[in-house]
Amino acid sequence: MNNNNLRTIGDTILYGIALLIFCSTVGSAIASETELFKVLVSKGTVFVQLNKGEWLPLPSGTKIFDGETVKIGDNSLLSLVTTAGKAVEIKSAGLYPSSELIKQATKGSSLTKRFAGYVANELTRPDESGVNQENYKANMRTTGGVERANDSPVNVFDRTKELAKLGLVDGQETGISEQQTISGSMIPIMPLATDIIDDIIQFSWQKKQGVELTLLSIRDASHNSIYQKETDKTFMNLSVTTLKLEKNSCYFWSVTSVANPDDKSEEYSICTIPDDKREAVSDTVKMIEQESPNNGNSVIGKLMLAVFYEQQNLMQRALKCYREALKIAPESDDVILNFYHFRKRIGMPD
Repeated sequence: MNNNNLRTIGDTILYGIALLIFCSTVGSAIASETELFKVLVSKGTVFVQLNKGEWLPLPSGTKIFDGETVKIGDNSLLSLVTTAGKAVEIKSAGLYPSSELIKQATKGSSLTKRFAGYVANELTRPDESGVNQENYKANMRTTGGVERANDSPVNVFDRTKELAKLGLVDGQETGISEQQTISGSMIPIMPLATDIIDDIIQFSWQKKQGVELTLLSIRDASHNSIYQKETDKTFMNLSVTTLKLEKNSCYFWSVTSVANPDDKSEEYSICTIPDDKREAVSDTVKMIEQESPNNGNSVIGKLMLAVFYEQQNLMQRALKCYREALKIAPESDDVILNFYHFRKRIGMPD
């Protein structure tokens, strides 16, 4: 074998080694840029580190990539979702390599991927479009999320006031049924229109200052009165069964000052649903719960259920889920702002 042949073989071997090193380097770089999670809720002390470098804050709307490590502090919470719709929620302090977090993710499906996408879109929204119902419905037809920069401004709202509406101030579980008075007209504290799936309905309202007794009136679509009762409270719990409300029918209710009938709220509506929709809702709820962290008893689980209920016009169920999400994470600006937008969308008063 002559020297030229030896040189050719040597060059080929060197070229092969160089190509192998190059491919390995590129492969590692690509792997490190592989997106594993999107951050839905970040509360408290939450940081991320890449390749043992600087620890950086990990706010909602950002992404976690392969090779990164997450650090959770005491009394903190992190809710994540993968591109496949698998969810993870962490509440225990510690270090979590992203490669280990992916192993903790729920099984996920196209269903949870869709609703997790809606939640991500709303939680990372950089503007006030979330308070517009038509914009929100349009956004719900997509599964993508809106990125929010780390320094984007958060909408101004009164935290204490918003939490008070949920009975989450000073540990008091008063809910929306607390005694409430206002200087203006009588205002129901319920969605303007909602479908009903539960047997118990809580009718709530704000009454005008000076009003002692309120008359709750319920009528059917033909203007026939089916219920009237006076009360000195600002809420009343009534049973669909006791009221004998028919399935797949709408009813209208209002509150009036007993002393002055001119002090009257506008009419709000409640609609019962047919059995087939009830069964379909129940099946979907079970699926979302099964595919959410802690069987739905998590922030991401409650928010996905809230989105689903709102999509089905089951606004009282949605409101309940927002309340439960805030009980889990009352210090989360992301969750409370999401609740604020929801209330604005469905026309609930401040």
